[in-house]
Amino acid sequence: MPDLRVRVINVVDLMRLQPESEHPHGMSDRQFDGLFATDCPVIFAYHGYPWLIHRLTYRRANHQHIHVRGYIEEGTTTTPFDMVVMNNLDRYHLVMDVIDRVPGLGSRAAALRQHMVDTRIRHRAWTRTYGEDLPEVRNWRWPGLVVGRLIIFDGRRLHTVNVASCSPAEWESTPSSCALRWWRPSITSVFRSTPPATTGPNRTG
Repeated sequence: MPDLRVRVINVVDLMRLQPESEHPHGMSDRQFDGLFATDCPVIFAYHGYPWLIHRLTYRRANHQHIHVRGYIEEGTTTTPFDMVVMNNLDRYHLVMDVIDRVPGLGSRAAALRQHMVDTRIRHRAWTRTYGEDLPEVRNWRWPGLVVGRLIIFDGRRLHTVNVASCSPAEWESTPSSCALRWWRPSITSVFRSTPPATTGPNRTG
């Protein structure tokens, strides 16, 4: 869908969603509308209960167009991504939400939507058979994304190296080898530093 324009907003402080009259961190209606618009569908992926987002935004002009996906208390301990799928918060379901809610997109993207449905079905069958997520999910990586840092001592000084080419599984199993791809082989000591915490949907959705 090359003609679809998408704006990604990372909400770090939920209190920013409230009006400034309700909370010191809140935004004015003008600021909020400038980010979320007043007439566009908003797909809000949230790791907590969806109703919280609706309560924080119910006074906003675009509230009727805000659709929240979040934790609906579905599932059990299976795989990380399967928990996201069972709560309809996975990447495939979010694509389906966009297709369903952007005017005029449903008929043009019907094949893509069906592909998303089929992938979710294939995911369920795979996890029930093999007990792990699909390979394209388990080994997915975002090229250029810094998932951690290594402090490397070359015998004379310390260097900080960004780990940007590892999947989550690779980082957990062989973090040193991930960073060594970016460094010469004459390292005398390698010290691992803890990467930023990634839990729940943010890690696998």
